[in-house]
Amino acid sequence: MVVVYAADRELRRQSDARLRAAGVHTRVASRPAELAKALRVGMPALIVLGDHADEHVQAVLAPVLAASPPMVVMYQAPGESIGMIVARALGAVGRSVGQPRSSE
Repeated sequence: MVVVYAADRELRRQSDARLRAAGVHTRVASRPAELAKALRVGMPALIVLGDHADEHVQAVLAPVLAASPPMVVMYQAPGESIGMIVARALGAVGRSVGQPRSSE
C-alpha cells in the first residue's frame, strides 16, 4: 500500500489514479487526522508526502515509523510534477507490485 498525503487535491487524485492503474493499493489524505487514519488501516510500503508536510505530519508519522518495519517516506521535491512523483513512487515499490499481469 502507498499513502499519498497532500493539500493539493489534483495531486492526490491523479497520484491515486495513476498508482491504482499500475496495480498499487493506495490511500489518500489531506489532513494529519486523515493520514493517521490511513496509517491505522495497514502498514504502507511507501508514504508520499506532498506540498504541506509540516510538524503536525511529522508528529503523526513518528510513532508509526518507530514501531513499524522499515518503510520509505518520500517527499515531493520543489517543482516536481505529479508524473515524476508517481514514477518515483512506482520505482520505490515496483519490485513487489506493478509486475506485468498475464493476459487471459
